[in-house]
Amino acid sequence: MSKTRETSRVATSKQRTKITPSTKKKDITIAEGFRTFIKTKETENKSQTTINAYHDTIKNFYFFIGHETLVKDINEETIQDWIAELKLRTLRDGSPIKATSINHNIRNIRAILYFLMSRKHLEHFEIRQLTTQEPEPKAWSKQEAEKLLRRPQGNDFGEWRTHCIATMICGTGIRSGSIRAILMQDLDLHNNTLILRHTKNNKLQVLNIPPTLAKTLKTYIEIWRDDAADEDYLFPNRYNEELTKNAIIQSFARYARNRGINNTSLHSGRHYFGLNFILSGGDALSLQHILGHSDLSTTKKYVALNHENIKPQFLLHNPLEQLTSAKSRKQVVKNSRKN
Repeated sequence: MSKTRETSRVATSKQRTKITPSTKKKDITIAEGFRTFIKTKETENKSQTTINAYHDTIKNFYFFIGHETLVKDINEETIQDWIAELKLRTLRDGSPIKATSINHNIRNIRAILYFLMSRKHLEHFEIRQLTTQEPEPKAWSKQEAEKLLRRPQGNDFGEWRTHCIATMICGTGIRSGSIRAILMQDLDLHNNTLILRHTKNNKLQVLNIPPTLAKTLKTYIEIWRDDAADEDYLFPNRYNEELTKNAIIQSFARYARNRGINNTSLHSGRHYFGLNFILSGGDALSLQHILGHSDLSTTKKYVALNHENIKPQFLLHNPLEQLTSAKSRKQVVKNSRKN
């Protein structure tokens, strides 16, 4: 075979080599990766609360590794060192950061890094939370709920507003964030329904309003919101503006303490609703819908039962007690026949 023909065949073979897309990813910094992550989450219509939480966590992470660190250089050891550093931090009062708060940051950074792993910017590795014993959810007691729902005697707008908010949480299990965003036009007291446009999962939700809450709302509106426009907030501040997150927390804390209650958490009212809904015979699936949970496992945390909660049902349906009761009844019948 001539050299010319051999050279031609080699050239043809080279020309037939298939060109494929490059699998090599451009090295990006953690700041660049986070911006891409946030854009994706905003496209998925994640709530602003969730977006803000991601921003808070990444600031913590930047403080540890710097925002110019390449994503490809982050590994399991990096995360372990970051968690160890978080454990050493303290709050303003000098107390250590709680494990639940650290786990909140771990969940957020895991979501960010797993996203970057899926984009092939980072080798996959597991990111695990701290092992903790979760405390039982603290719900209002019956006595606390009764004090909170006592009708105001004075003529103070803040007290009436907070009284109505407490009643709404007790009667619907609504989140305080959703309460702040309620407009006058969202409330329909003819059909006793409430439209929630601001929810944690950004899905429109319609709540039923129980009769007692409807009565409380009517009184509140007649006294304080009778001249409000449809676009006005149902529970505004004194200047008819939306209540801030901090304002509703402080307002309720002051209201609760004035009534002799130490538990000043609005979220405890949500737990009170969930727990008593189940104890009075409600089912978990209905409660999941009412509370607006995407996952039933979250709902179960709201209705964590302790030995005191289940004691009546425990005794009523206890097999040993049923056997004993049956024997007692038989003995009574037997003795009656002898007589």
